[in-house]
Amino acid sequence: MKFTRILMMIQTKAVGWKGGGGFRYYRLAPSLLEKDKWGNWVINQEYNAAMLA
Repeated sequence: MKFTRILMMIQTKAVGWKGGGGFRYYRLAPSLLEKDKWGNWVINQEYNAAMLA
């Protein structure tokens, strides 16, 4: 266990990592496909012809 911690410390110093970073959130596009009222997969109405070309 101590060896692993020492190895991690060496790797951290090698790349100059100071800690932190946290999480980033991104807004993704809506799903291209969605199911209609009969359960068939259809193209989402939020997309138009220009977006699909």
